[in-house]
Amino acid sequence: MQISDVALVCADNVRARCYMQAFTARKLLPSFCLILPAAESGNPDPRRRRLSPAEVPWGRFDPERGIRELCEEAGVPCEFAPAHDINAPETIRHIAELTQQVCVYAGFGGVILRADLLNCGKKFLHAHGGWLPSYKGSTTNYYSALQENFCAASAMFLNEEIDRGVVLCRRRFAVPADMSLMDYVHDNVFRAEVLCEVLAAHVKSRGWPESVVENTPTNPYFVMHPLLRHMAILGSKGADLPCA
Repeated sequence: MQISDVALVCADNVRARCYMQAFTARKLLPSFCLILPAAESGNPDPRRRRLSPAEVPWGRFDPERGIRELCEEAGVPCEFAPAHDINAPETIRHIAELTQQVCVYAGFGGVILRADLLNCGKKFLHAHGGWLPSYKGSTTNYYSALQENFCAASAMFLNEEIDRGVVLCRRRFAVPADMSLMDYVHDNVFRAEVLCEVLAAHVKSRGWPESVVENTPTNPYFVMHPLLRHMAILGSKGADLPCA
């Protein structure tokens, strides 16, 4: 089914592809998709390896299937935004004119939604790859895997403070047996799972879940050093890690 008041606003990235495949399998489709075009100078990286399909909770996830193809297959109307930058005035105007009131957001990495966009009359539903409020910031599933032996995702409505929005759902997941695909597969699957849980609750109640936790200020985590990331990956494979 298509959810009449929900749109997907996204780049054609692996995360959005994961979300769309999860929404399709779980019959929780947005009623519209607005695709942020790639930057004019952005050419595909010839060094990027092709990603193989993976078995996931809803069946199968193929990271190589483009978002437009997925939308067309699912019968979800889609079009390209007028600008690459989601914070561009013309893109904000376009989003403000959507009939949907809630936008699931899966844009380009590192982009922060600015006040003009957040105040355009829409709510932006975002899935954070970590357990809020304890793990704010970046690459937090590597940190929680090393520190507490779990991964997580938290769905929230965004506000102007990074990772301080209203948390609607959060779930813990087992550390994958092989974390080498964390960035492309596991983290995105965890995020898709909490989004599906929120959307299912919305369809059932015709409302949005209440806050599940007070999202208090905590120290943010920053992009993990490659050595620590490598240790997390080795640890997931059962290797003995050196003691500090």
